[in-house]
Amino acid sequence: MLATEEFKLLGSSLLLIPVALCLSAWMWAGNARRMAVTWALLFTAGLALVAASKMAYIGWGMAVDAIHFRGISGHAMRSTAVAPVLFYLLLHDARPGLRTAGILCGLGAGAVMAVAVSVFDEHSASEAVAGLLLGAAISLGFIRFAGEMRKPALDRPRVASLSVCSVLAVAAAMSLDSDPSSVMLESAALFLAGKDKPYHRHAPSTAQSPAGS
Repeated sequence: MLATEEFKLLGSSLLLIPVALCLSAWMWAGNARRMAVTWALLFTAGLALVAASKMAYIGWGMAVDAIHFRGISGHAMRSTAVAPVLFYLLLHDARPGLRTAGILCGLGAGAVMAVAVSVFDEHSASEAVAGLLLGAAISLGFIRFAGEMRKPALDRPRVASLSVCSVLAVAAAMSLDSDPSSVMLESAALFLAGKDKPYHRHAPSTAQSPAGS
């Protein structure tokens, strides 16, 4: 069970939202500000779609019973959105073949997370696939746009300072006892729906509330 929880942490909001913010900071500091804004907007849009799909179920019971869909998998979306972009930025000066291999590795990592959340009964297959496709659209869309934009250029002092700040930011987020996003999401859904308790529907393919992942 511990190994399962540790693996799920790799796709959690506590880890990947700070990483996504750090990627934006690196691009901004490297004078690739248009690229930074594009990434921030695309990733935020992905988070908003995941949140909206989960809130629709929690507050109003909106689902697709035929495929056991109650909300887009945030773990799959975040992993597939962040990992390819991370590899792309790390390898943006490398040979095209190596850069492409890195992007494919990132997509593969997202696919592994999508399979994992389905196998661990955190999400149904349809929810995991939806997260995978949304994350891929975000990362590949960003990479497509970024190809026509100025690339980040950082000197050694800024690389060192940004590295330290990035590590501290991620470490601070990971030190939290639990992910507050699920509680906030459920509270927002209940407030908007005017209800006291989240909507529940028997769904044997999914063990937990969609707010959790």
